Amino acid sequence: MENVHHSVIHEFYQEGQLSSGNSTSFAGFQRFLFPSPSLQWVVTHNQGTIIFMESIKDSNSTPLLASLDIIDGDTFVINLTEATTGFVDVIFPVMGS
Repeated sequence: MENVHHSVIHEFYQEGQLSSGNSTSFAGFQRFLFPSPSLQWVVTHNQGTIIFMESIKDSNSTPLLASLDIIDGDTFVINLTEATTGFVDVIFPVMGS
């Protein structure tokens, strides 16, 4: 089994509010694209934190359930139940808030 690495297709950083039932401050957002089917997706965000929220979806934008292994403050691995393509949106909170 081969780990599939990502390409970043969208990224922005600004302080603002995330509107999803609970109001949470966030500092940044990154989308990681995985165009090749795999059971594991390796996400390297280089933010130096293990505090984040992720949304994992297949290439049709259908949410996926998966387990995460946090490697360090810059990298985590998504473990899927079947090899698929898709993307991961990662939101980073404002540190110290």
